[in-house]
Amino acid sequence: MPVEIINADCLLSDIEQHFKVLAGPGAGKTRFLVNHLKNILNNSRRLRIQRRIACITFTNVATETILKRVGDHGGRLEISTIHSFLYKYLVKPYVHLIAADYDLNAKEIGGHDEILFSGYQFLKDWKSATSQNYLDDKDIVKAFEKLRWKFDANGSLIPAPPFPQKSKTYNFKNEGYLIYKKMIWKQGLLHHDDVLFFSFEIIRKLPFALEVLRAQFPYFLVDEFQDTSPIQIEILKRISAKETIVGIVGDEAQSIYKFMGAAPGQLENFILPGIVSFEIKDNHRSSNQIVELLNLVRPKLKQDAKRNASQSLIQVLVGDKIAALRWAEASYSDIELVTLSRENMTANSLKKNIGAGVHKDLLAELKGKDSNSTRRRVISNATKAIEYAKMGYYKDSLKNNR
Repeated sequence: MPVEIINADCLLSDIEQHFKVLAGPGAGKTRFLVNHLKNILNNSRRLRIQRRIACITFTNVATETILKRVGDHGGRLEISTIHSFLYKYLVKPYVHLIAADYDLNAKEIGGHDEILFSGYQFLKDWKSATSQNYLDDKDIVKAFEKLRWKFDANGSLIPAPPFPQKSKTYNFKNEGYLIYKKMIWKQGLLHHDDVLFFSFEIIRKLPFALEVLRAQFPYFLVDEFQDTSPIQIEILKRISAKETIVGIVGDEAQSIYKFMGAAPGQLENFILPGIVSFEIKDNHRSSNQIVELLNLVRPKLKQDAKRNASQSLIQVLVGDKIAALRWAEASYSDIELVTLSRENMTANSLKKNIGAGVHKDLLAELKGKDSNSTRRRVISNATKAIEYAKMGYYKDSLKNNR
């Protein structure tokens, strides 16, 4: 497939064509996406009062960034994470129509969460229901932590961990994973991953839901596509089958969600009828030395250093993160310091000057031990609302404070 070289300020001449953009770090992917959104808003003849553009990001920060740069244009933009989007437009309005097939208590659903049940009574009930009383509780919890929906050989979704689970000398029974899910669903609770499962089942069983979605969103853009899961990709392909134009942006080398099912090569291998491919080779962020290193590491997408800045060698600190932060603050007191971490927990611990001893899943543990579902939900939502407000994410804070 031929690839056209563009820059972040390029406006695509044909907005009615599927496209994908490959771009490395510092290339201006967000700027390109913002420009393309404005291009559609200014030139599309298919946007109406009830027809909008869907723009999917992978973090709340990215959502806020794009919204600030573009604005909502009178509600013609729906910018959100994939789970929030699918919950709002598929799960919430339609899941009650298929709930009985999965023992789901649709009346009690109040959102989606990182749910992990690990209380003694819950595990006891699960072992009894699955005839696996010989399993160790700690091994069961570890298996539940890694549980994800994936396609089997027949194209059906099954709950399974990324690799076979064992407890000492015993194997887990695969049917036990679905029983675990149904035990949660009976309480009206959904894990983030369950949103993907039910969204796929809805469009599979209720074709009219997919037609409504296409009618609402004639354009569907996805940022950081390299981190999408196989279920998300399949949903996206079904949306794009007619009427809706799909555009994806990403960088294969920057994938960080392999544990969520993202697979190497899925960005380059993503194909739709008539899709056109572009590359942005610019790097506006990094020094010449870093760009040279990147070009050695990833020769398939070589970049051009636009800053043309030469800097000294990078210093790498190994050890306690608080001690490293203190060193950086003392050494570079005249500039703003920014930290990047894989988990929010690490970032928040740095803000609060907490080093070792951070409890990773305290909220999940408390929720698992609380037998009162209403109280559990109130405490969880209140805690999240407070933390979101502290970080300045007031929209998310209000959403969790209901």
